[in-house]
Amino acid sequence: MKKISVFLFALIFTFTLCAPLFAGETEKAAAKEIGGLLAEEFNPDSISVRISNGGSFAWAEMSGGNIEGIRIESMKLRAMLRGMPKEVGRDDKYNLANLVMMSEGEVVLLEKDVNDYFKKGINTKGFSNLKFDFSPAGFTAEGMFSAKFLFTIKIRLRATGVLGLQKDGLYLERTAIFVEGVRQPDSLTNMIVGRVNPLLPFKKIPFPVSFKKVIMTDTSAVMTSEPQPFTNGETWNWHK
Repeated sequence: MKKISVFLFALIFTFTLCAPLFAGETEKAAAKEIGGLLAEEFNPDSISVRISNGGSFAWAEMSGGNIEGIRIESMKLRAMLRGMPKEVGRDDKYNLANLVMMSEGEVVLLEKDVNDYFKKGINTKGFSNLKFDFSPAGFTAEGMFSAKFLFTIKIRLRATGVLGLQKDGLYLERTAIFVEGVRQPDSLTNMIVGRVNPLLPFKKIPFPVSFKKVIMTDTSAVMTSEPQPFTNGETWNWHK
């Protein structure tokens, strides 16, 4: 009886010591799984994912990346998870929509990357060499616009406005358009701006993410909910 009691005590003691290790391995594997899915979705230059103790939250930081053809400088996410992947490494991986219940984010969009996108002329909806100039007060933009109705029009325009958040993306708002110094009527302005908006769409982000405000600088637009990182948990890192 004494030998059985000693054995049970040793078994319980060993399990108590190993349990945090097993939990840590599970979190590390989940961080790798979620990091891999984020890397496939956004194609960043580097990514770091941390899973909290117990797996309730994930913190991700990405450098570089791509949303709808526009390069982003960086992204941060603090996500509440539905649960950790149960079978990490299987071909039929859990997708991000099933894993992330909700998240707070921060995305840095550089002026130069917006201009590079329009310079390439891919899916720019009638605009050519459209060039933005960001400032803390908003933006100005200049470029050529062409469209075909009963006849083809081609005009050099100048626009002023601000960048604002809507549910499905980052939009040009309060926009005024000028041609040869003359402000254009709302009907033409709305038609032209409608070709651009949303400037950065969120529809391809496969999980709920909230942004509370846009902070403009001379070189960037920062969409942020000011997510805060946590320190506990297991981390997975990757870079190209």
